[in-house]
Amino acid sequence: TSGDVIKVLGRRQFGVVSGDEILILLCSILRPKRAVFCMHQVAGVLKRRPKNESDEGQEYLIERIRSDQSDEKILNLFKQGSDSGVDVTGGILLKVRAAVCAARNGTQVVFVNGTKSDRITDACVCTDPCIGTIVE
Repeated sequence: TSGDVIKVLGRRQFGVVSGDEILILLCSILRPKRAVFCMHQVAGVLKRRPKNESDEGQEYLIERIRSDQSDEKILNLFKQGSDSGVDVTGGILLKVRAAVCAARNGTQVVFVNGTKSDRITDACVCTDPCIGTIVE
């Protein structure tokens, strides 16, 4: 999902809700077994950014994130060595936080390369292992 502008109650006329927040909301209502984040040209959550932009970074891939770990320990998995700042949408930091929140409520979340249709299919039909990051 992408974020969107929404009407809010109160003094402000509008607000922005991110796609990551939408994921948390949908998972809390629908209670799916699995949700999938399709990343742009990267294999999943990476420890660090690949040196070559055409490289999807499989050698830096974090294959599993356990949601029973502390937030600090989870974030330290990939924050060290990351040279990518947080963008206006929250970047990978907000996505990982959303995935951990969903996982703590029973939904497994998988990050895959969204430009590889076979990986999306594998993640959606619960093929394990799939190439990507599984948050559980």
